[in-house]
Amino acid sequence: SVYGRIEDVDVKKAIRILAELGPQESCRQAFKTLGILTITSIYILHLVLYIDKLNLQTNEDFHKYNTRNSKNYVLPIQRTTLYGKNPSYNGRKLWNLLPTSIKQLKGRALKNELQDFLVSRPAYTLEEFISAREDDLRCNHVP
Repeated sequence: SVYGRIEDVDVKKAIRILAELGPQESCRQAFKTLGILTITSIYILHLVLYIDKLNLQTNEDFHKYNTRNSKNYVLPIQRTTLYGKNPSYNGRKLWNLLPTSIKQLKGRALKNELQDFLVSRPAYTLEEFISAREDDLRCNHVP
């Protein structure tokens, strides 16, 4: 949305001031150094925490084998583009991209670990985060 883009620019401007960066310098490392989440990371954090509270079906509910995907949520069939934008669907998709070590946590521990994880990987868009995590999983760089 137009407003999301304006807020993102304002956040980057504030980060540049805090980190004493020039107008053309990248803010990505400054987000990490200052320990500040991007707007996208804040969205991911809240969406994942929301999904965790819903107690939806995981692969573990279908079988009791201890597989690496046992903590993943079952993704319902997406018949429309609109359903793909549903927070419940997107939250499950994002959860499934997280490292297993984070998926095993609950409550405050989940929030803290997820926040640290997101600070270490500043993403400016949801697509950027999803793409980077899919690449990590494909290459077995699953930190």
